[in-house]
Amino acid sequence: MLSVAARAGQGQRTSRTLPGVCNFTVRPRGVTTMPTNAHKEGRDERRALLEQRRAAVARQLRRLAIELNDLDRQLDEIEQSER
Repeated sequence: MLSVAARAGQGQRTSRTLPGVCNFTVRPRGVTTMPTNAHKEGRDERRALLEQRRAAVARQLRRLAIELNDLDRQLDEIEQSER
């Protein structure tokens, strides 16, 4: 059986590993991972949050459009009364 020191050069090193330290959890190049339920749940949660934010911005935009129309109407009334 090899000691940890003897096996130190056997693992792939990444920028996060220290020299002489094995990192056997690193995937070989070109190996992709399957999306897990955790990835899907995280993506679904982010999507839900973005959809909520989009709905909030759409409501705010509608309120601003109504306010803009009201201001335009008031300005038109002032112009009409000045004539």
